[in-house]
Amino acid sequence: MSRSVFEIEVVIALKKLGKTNKWLAEQLGISPSYLSDILHGNRKATEKVELISKILKIGKVD
Repeated sequence: MSRSVFEIEVVIALKKLGKTNKWLAEQLGISPSYLSDILHGNRKATEKVELISKILKIGKVD
């Protein structure tokens, strides 16, 4: 299974910050398994994706 561009960006950003998926899930107020579902594209959570992008400063910058 291939990773999405968004998932790769999240993994890279977390490594640069020295943070984990668990830390990111805590910042979002969700479980690590729910975060995993979002990153793998199993959940359509547009608001959470936007929040992840803001927290990690990734994605499109307007």
